[in-house]
Amino acid sequence: MIIDRGANVTPHRYSSTSARKQMGRLIARADRDDLLACLLWTGECRIAEAICKAWADHAGVLRRESDEAKQRREGRRLTFFLQYDQVSTGCRAAAAELYQQIEAELAETIQTLTEAETLSSEIRRELGVDFSARAQAERAHGYTLDTLAVLRNQLRQAESRLADLLATDRTRLHGLAITESFRRRAERTTTLPQIDQMSAQAFTELVHELLSSDGHLVVTPTGRCQLLAIGADGRRMSVALQHRKNARTWGEPPETVNTTALHKAHRAAVAAAAEAVVVTNATITQPALRFAAAHQLRLIDREELQRWAEWGEPVTQAGAA
Repeated sequence: MIIDRGANVTPHRYSSTSARKQMGRLIARADRDDLLACLLWTGECRIAEAICKAWADHAGVLRRESDEAKQRREGRRLTFFLQYDQVSTGCRAAAAELYQQIEAELAETIQTLTEAETLSSEIRRELGVDFSARAQAERAHGYTLDTLAVLRNQLRQAESRLADLLATDRTRLHGLAITESFRRRAERTTTLPQIDQMSAQAFTELVHELLSSDGHLVVTPTGRCQLLAIGADGRRMSVALQHRKNARTWGEPPETVNTTALHKAHRAAVAAAAEAVVVTNATITQPALRFAAAHQLRLIDREELQRWAEWGEPVTQAGAA
């Protein structure tokens, strides 16, 4: 009989003399192969329990990260917004995406933990079975510990995926923090609701001023809704203005900009031998976004316009997002 001194277990003491004699006879009949098989068997049990504990710990980490992401996602809910706040909205959107991804990871982790615990129970349940019979069964049907090794390797992959998710989330939050810093330092007072109420001419003058603030030389406008700007590095930009007036003042975006408007901007840029840039206080339809991506149009939509006009972020400088 082997007593594992590393285990926190006290062997039973049987009061029955006959039971003690019977156990003694069983021990006496065990050869070295039986004793070695028993030692290896108990080692398998330890390995299986360690794998189960590692997966359970990982599930605990996922639950904590999920709870934090859920709290960030819910944030401070207001019944309405007088002004669109892309920083808080961006934080909630990042948290919502992270929460959804972590929940998917948690569901997979729970499934894996269930499989590992089933295999661990199977190994423990076989203790007491004839050693030779168990060895034959393992050879015939596959070694249970090999399957557990596969699950252990999957744990490393799961931990790596979680690290990537958290790193991506930190990167998004860092970008939002930079935007927030521009907002806090901004001295301009032109807000999105004010821009929504501007005339087309006033919007043109505003963009002219913003381009100059970013260090561009704005030459004679090519049209009422078209500007030509030259950067300090000589980069030429044909800036098309797509202003949509909104009679409502509750921060709701005006009507969208479609593919037709972007196609006109692209043609004007080609004629001017310049980079095409479209500035709008509206949102952009999905087909128009695909057109812009296919023809390398630089879009300054409603969100970027707020960063540019209201918070002072130089979005048209070289290297700006």
